[in-house]
Amino acid sequence: MTRRTIPARLVGILLLLWVVSTITFLLMFAVPQDPGAAIAGPQATPQVTENIRNVLGLDQPLYVQYGRYLWRLLHGDLGRSYVFGRPVIELLTSHLGPSFQLALACIIAEAAIGLPVGIISAVRPGTRFDRIAMVGTLITLGLPHFWIGLFLLYLVGARLGWLPLGGYGGLRHLILPALAVGIAYAGWYARVIRSTLLDVLTRDYVRTARSKGLSERLVIVKHALRNALIPVVTMWGLDFANFVSGLVVVEAVFGWPGIGAQMVEAVLRFDVPLAMGTVLLAAIVVGVVNLVLDLIYPLLDPRLRVQN
Repeated sequence: MTRRTIPARLVGILLLLWVVSTITFLLMFAVPQDPGAAIAGPQATPQVTENIRNVLGLDQPLYVQYGRYLWRLLHGDLGRSYVFGRPVIELLTSHLGPSFQLALACIIAEAAIGLPVGIISAVRPGTRFDRIAMVGTLITLGLPHFWIGLFLLYLVGARLGWLPLGGYGGLRHLILPALAVGIAYAGWYARVIRSTLLDVLTRDYVRTARSKGLSERLVIVKHALRNALIPVVTMWGLDFANFVSGLVVVEAVFGWPGIGAQMVEAVLRFDVPLAMGTVLLAAIVVGVVNLVLDLIYPLLDPRLRVQN
């Protein structure tokens, strides 16, 4: 990617946000549920419900509400939560930090578990370790997050007492939820890096490096592994974007105050501004992560670099 293409990508991200915000707006208002009635409660009188609709502007035509929504977005205003009565951006910001921490811990855990297994399997294909590792990855890929999380809570937290049983806090509170996700996803990383590295090891430049008398470790680390990491980096980026958007089940099991748990609550209580703001935040994270990935690829593979 050149410097000239960065503005074009930023414009593309803005268009993506507009499309996502429009679709989300239409979907939320297409649901056969009156937000005013949901906020007022089942015991409220029709007059109370109508007053709430009037205060929130829900009695206006749809195109008027959409225009006001876009105008607020242009000024960085995501509206106020129907349920909590606080600005949506304030609620999202308060949960973004925990979600960011958990997402970062999860991608570190899945890479730390999966990459060494995949690299060793690629260097020693067909060995007992390779066969056991590939069978093990199939098993972990079939394990749901909540089952792994509950097992870790029981064994490591309750029985052994090594780590907290959940909640939000320091590094010790991050280990179990990160392992729950990391164990489940490590199989993908092991299989991808093994397949890619096996292919890279057959390339001509790797044979040339070996013919120069370089050690096998140097050939793998300096020449082969760098190119083999490109699909892994892509997976890192996509996983990070997904994890920041919310690991609903893991957050529920470990009592982690992330965006995913807040999104579920917003949907269940029909908090339209909060739900729409969460979806828009997820779109922003995906767009930014993809832009960062495009900037990282040329650093891993010089052949992808384009002269300005």
